[in-house]
Amino acid sequence: MDATKNIAVECAMGRCLFSHHAHVVEDFGKHCDLPPRSLYHVSLVLDELLTNIAAYGYLDQDRHHVCVSLSQEGDDIIMTVEDDALPFNILEAPLPDVTLPPEDRAKPVGGLGILLVRRLTDSITYERRDNKNILTLRKRMPHCRVKGENSHERDNAPAR
Repeated sequence: MDATKNIAVECAMGRCLFSHHAHVVEDFGKHCDLPPRSLYHVSLVLDELLTNIAAYGYLDQDRHHVCVSLSQEGDDIIMTVEDDALPFNILEAPLPDVTLPPEDRAKPVGGLGILLVRRLTDSITYERRDNKNILTLRKRMPHCRVKGENSHERDNAPAR
């Protein structure tokens, strides 16, 4: 038995209101029995992606909807983000050279969020379909199980 949660996030005027939906991610993490650190990584990745979509993805000030889907397949957490923003393939974006001090980088500011997203996920795919960006990210979570699925002992284990 796998788990899925869908979150509709509204973006307008350079802001995505993801914080209002953070409890959905938290509920998903509890349902999948994610350790707090892993849940934090999932939240951080989604927050970074949504912040960048809102800040750089739209040329207008209209309201836009971004669909976020969280699902669990075996030991993987799958995050899918779909938006109608300008085309942007995170896999083609140059990464900053973090071995250099900021003042010596080609671009002193920027790219660190993309680096963070890439480092906190195990695989990323990008697709542009029907004028939408579709980003699918996988985070491997060994021993991740939906509560109630072969986890009887874990559910009854004393809290640590």
